[in-house]
Amino acid sequence: MKTLRLFCIQSFLTLCLGLFICQGTTLANSNPDDACAEVLNVSITLDANADEISWTLINTDIYNKVADGEYYTLEDNFETVSTSVCVLNGCYEFTIYDSWGDGIACQEEGDHITITTESGENILLSNGQFEDFINIEFCIDQNGITLQNKV
Repeated sequence: MKTLRLFCIQSFLTLCLGLFICQGTTLANSNPDDACAEVLNVSITLDANADEISWTLINTDIYNKVADGEYYTLEDNFETVSTSVCVLNGCYEFTIYDSWGDGIACQEEGDHITITTESGENILLSNGQFEDFINIEFCIDQNGITLQNKV
């Protein structure tokens, strides 16, 4: 399994890359009020055309890209890439794209695209069967995760 990056949102407009370990508590070197509301684990098993796949996670409250995955190469074919994203309370939109329009055509059955919380709650489980893109919207608050649309 290849780990790409760890993202942590520190405040309204500040994004740090790869420097903090987020565990739903106060981040190192940050204001205690800016603790992660949730840690999202994004995992994607790529197919034989990894260079066709990209994704984004956007905070729709402030229209800010929180995390993304792109620039996969043919060397990433059949790899599972994982990213942990520390997020604040708010609404988010995850979109995964396939530039060829045939989704992730894996030979093995199962969920090839997953977004789960650190506590194990499933936000997205997909077998990769889509054409151009999959889009899911969800909100995180003190009561947990609320899906705005279902795939």
